[in-house]
Amino acid sequence: MTDEQKQTALEKNRTLLLATLDYHLEFYTGSMVFDEWDPAADYYLQEKQETEKDFLESRLEMLQQRLGLFVKRLRDRTDLKFESYIKAQTGFKIDIFEELRRDVVAIVSKGKIEDEEELKSVVLMIQVYHRKSVGNEQINLLKDLIDEFAKGKDSLKIGSNEEFSEGKHILVQVKAPAPGSKSPVMADTGSTSSELSEAAFAEFERNNGLLSDHRPADGRRRIMTRTSGIEKRAFTEVSINLKGGSGCIYCAKGSKLPIKAYWKDNNTVVIETKKEYSVEIKHHTVRSFEDVVQIEYMED
Repeated sequence: MTDEQKQTALEKNRTLLLATLDYHLEFYTGSMVFDEWDPAADYYLQEKQETEKDFLESRLEMLQQRLGLFVKRLRDRTDLKFESYIKAQTGFKIDIFEELRRDVVAIVSKGKIEDEEELKSVVLMIQVYHRKSVGNEQINLLKDLIDEFAKGKDSLKIGSNEEFSEGKHILVQVKAPAPGSKSPVMADTGSTSSELSEAAFAEFERNNGLLSDHRPADGRRRIMTRTSGIEKRAFTEVSINLKGGSGCIYCAKGSKLPIKAYWKDNNTVVIETKKEYSVEIKHHTVRSFEDVVQIEYMED
């Protein structure tokens, strides 16, 4: 690649990546906002800064890799609006489903799904077909491949919303914050390696530091008090689960502190704690899209 060709590629990838990040800022923020701080928005803004830095330092490979990452996220969300957005904003065309279609064509050509990755590709393609109102013939062909692959695998199924489901609990693990951090700690989620009963799942959570678990009357939200770490690195924290995600709303240093958290009503959490505690995180409002929860403190 000549210097001129590289510069052209740098400019193209910078333009596409910045526009892609703007798209995420417009359509993929607001899922969890702590007071006035939106972690997702902060992340995308930081990525824009990194994009400019990579461009100035001529790191073409980094720009391409990060553009590919964000495009894949949109593909996995079966986002059908991005392509027209990016064309209008940049003049370039990005087909986010091109690689997926190619993979699925190869699977159909050999007449079978051979592993979990291929299964995910086929299920994702079905989701795309449904959203694009593609005819049932193509959808049924892919469903037949899934049925054949699923023989003898009772945990594999296509749900009523046509999404792949393993019928497993999703584990939410809220990490302790870094020392001195004032930012909410976002939760990591992932599937268990095998299906758990309600009792086994409850035992898993207790073994991972769960002290209490409360839901409001409408049952749509959840607050949990947990303990994590040991000795000087021990914390007691209150986290919240809402529609758009989960994260820490209050955290104090110390193991198994007698902190109580409960629902006053469907939109208000009360946290009973002590003024003497060394507090790392303390939020007063959490918003997830249209859902707003106020946090009240009782400190003695």
